[in-house]
Amino acid sequence: SIDPIMEGVLTENTQFWIVKPSVSLLNISGLDALISGNYIQVRPVSDGKEQREFKVMQSMPALSEKTPGLHLFIDSDDLGSIRKHTPIYFKNINVGHIDDFKLSEDAKKVRLNAFIKPEFSHLVKKNSRFYNVSGLNIKADLSGIDIKMESIRSLIKGGISFYTPNYIADNEQANELSKNADIYKLYNDFDDAKAGIKVLLNFDTTVGLSEGNTKIIFKGIVLGVIKKI
Repeated sequence: SIDPIMEGVLTENTQFWIVKPSVSLLNISGLDALISGNYIQVRPVSDGKEQREFKVMQSMPALSEKTPGLHLFIDSDDLGSIRKHTPIYFKNINVGHIDDFKLSEDAKKVRLNAFIKPEFSHLVKKNSRFYNVSGLNIKADLSGIDIKMESIRSLIKGGISFYTPNYIADNEQANELSKNADIYKLYNDFDDAKAGIKVLLNFDTTVGLSEGNTKIIFKGIVLGVIKKI
């Protein structure tokens, strides 16, 4: 029995799902169900044909494309530590989350459905770059030790961050706002996501060179880094 005030939003696009208590490193949800018992949550949508029979889902469904905000796709080589509801950060501010994921049609990539909250959607540009900030990355070799960690929060919960570079690479559009269904690449980390000029250097030997650590220096100023050998 539904309150009559809800009559206008009982449509084919309205969704119902069961809320159960859940505790994980990523989030805590449904704790009120510990006291009241499991209950049914509704996401009302006024658009669509009137409907009176619904299928109740076992967990919160992905957001509809009509939900206010920015809906993007991010392609990753693998899923790694990314899960549903993995947060998306901008300057360490939570501006969205990963809503869902699936394999690409050719099964070579994992396609992430990303949602950016409406009040932050203007921050994402066509040439923005998304990168993984999950976990702790340590590299140690003859070039030294390199330790990378975005924050304690991202170490525990994982996350994705993005930034918009000042340098515009080939075929990139500057300062143009992103639109729904735009596709981005997920870089391994911030260093990998940096937009720079690619240069090919030839050496007689790679002894002493290290990917991601060996720097290119001019008069004491770091101009670049060896990305791949």
